[in-house]
Amino acid sequence: MESPDKAALASRDFVCAAVRRHCVLELGEFRKDAVETMALEAGFPEAGREGVVAYVREQLAGPMKATSSAIS
Repeated sequence: MESPDKAALASRDFVCAAVRRHCVLELGEFRKDAVETMALEAGFPEAGREGVVAYVREQLAGPMKATSSAIS
């Protein structure tokens, strides 16, 4: 990733894809190993990979918490 703007765009696109496609549609849950593999394949450097995986988890937890509280 070359510039901060390009990195931010790549991160945003990755997070959207990981949450929507992978965690929600394919797995129906967050799986750290699967998201780590996606981050690796997307070219995230090892130093930043854990952070982006944690961010995906946070993004997924937000809508899930809202849905579960609405059902209760």
